[in-house]
Amino acid sequence: MTKTLKYTCSILLFFLLQNLKSQTELNNKQYYVAYDSIAKIQNSGLYNGSKFINEYRTSKSNFRFFKYYHFEIGDLIFDNQPFYNINLKYDLYKDLLVVKLNNNKSFFDLQLDSKKVSFFRLKNHSFYNFIENTSLKSIGVEGYIELIYKGDTISYYIKHLKKKKDKIKNNRVEHLFIKDSIHLVEVSNKFYEIKSQKDLKKLNLINENVFNKTYEGLKNLSVINYGDFIKKLIVSIDKLSATYSSKSY
Repeated sequence: MTKTLKYTCSILLFFLLQNLKSQTELNNKQYYVAYDSIAKIQNSGLYNGSKFINEYRTSKSNFRFFKYYHFEIGDLIFDNQPFYNINLKYDLYKDLLVVKLNNNKSFFDLQLDSKKVSFFRLKNHSFYNFIENTSLKSIGVEGYIELIYKGDTISYYIKHLKKKKDKIKNNRVEHLFIKDSIHLVEVSNKFYEIKSQKDLKKLNLINENVFNKTYEGLKNLSVINYGDFIKKLIVSIDKLSATYSSKSY
């Protein structure tokens, strides 16, 4: 065997061993994370929730939950402790977070004490619970709100809701769940409801002329997708507010 071939084989063997070592470390890490998660769940207050009962007939096209009919893997902070890879559903009708836990015999659904849940994440949606927030209470908003945009000056949230409407069909009562939402912004730790661009304008975060020009450039979007329109307007305000001063534009 030539020196070059020996050297090449040595290099290949080195990288193979390194790869095996890295894979072993990754598997060990995943094992310990899983073990820690299971142990923490079984010894936590998650099991102290009330059993969740869905008293209304639902379907994949008509249900009371946020976006997803089935349970989805998510994370949450409960009683100041983080929990990862938990089966979650967010009930918009009663504003409850529902978890599916394993009691070593079967899986069962529990509704968590909302006062102990400060945060949860479902896929790419992050929700916060600003418990006892006076500015939110003055608007009539309690419970979980989704963070849409976190800015330096202004942040954008949505309170998602579903309202139940009963309808008679073929001599049977059907329960329809209608989506609704409340748009909110947070400025200097205080929340404001946004019903139109006028509410953003009243915050006086940027010069009035600049606001009007920004709004004019985006207003056509409000007819197509109001949520996207508000988000883009808020993002623009946040970026422009960094340069806003008392000088004339």
